[in-house]
Amino acid sequence: MAYSRYDEDRDSAEAIARRALAIRESLVRENPSDSKRLLALAKDLFGLAVRLSEKMNGPEVIATYEQAAGIMESHAKDDQAGSFDRNLLANTYTNLSLLFASTGRLVEQKAAIERMIAVRESLVKLNPAVETFQNNLGHGLNNLGYFYESSSRTDEALSAYVRAREVIEL
Repeated sequence: MAYSRYDEDRDSAEAIARRALAIRESLVRENPSDSKRLLALAKDLFGLAVRLSEKMNGPEVIATYEQAAGIMESHAKDDQAGSFDRNLLANTYTNLSLLFASTGRLVEQKAAIERMIAVRESLVKLNPAVETFQNNLGHGLNNLGYFYESSSRTDEALSAYVRAREVIEL
């Protein structure tokens, strides 16, 4: 298979993301209690994980998403955490669930889906008028339904699908 311009662009983007991440990590080391720097680090980790997942689904991608989620989780506990930050956390768990599914790690997949749903539920509770958050929660519940369906747990799948429909139709 030939190496394409797209591969060069992807590799270049990854290299830039890694350099930016190294700078961000050094800034966090200088002041580890600075929540803004920590959150920026989590966002950089998320961006790197997205770039890595374009070419692989291995342990490095999962570890990078998990590191980002860990930082974002501590930030989400803070009342000052914004909806964008919480939504990014939910997206991180969505991506982790897909990676776990692709590697056959079903226990971790279910846990990531459940955590994503919990974060999305908090977003809907904090922002009841934001339809996008309701739709995202509905899609997350649909993912849970699909997980149960593919595990031959039809009653639980049906329950998740019904709940998804109810959330989306609000």
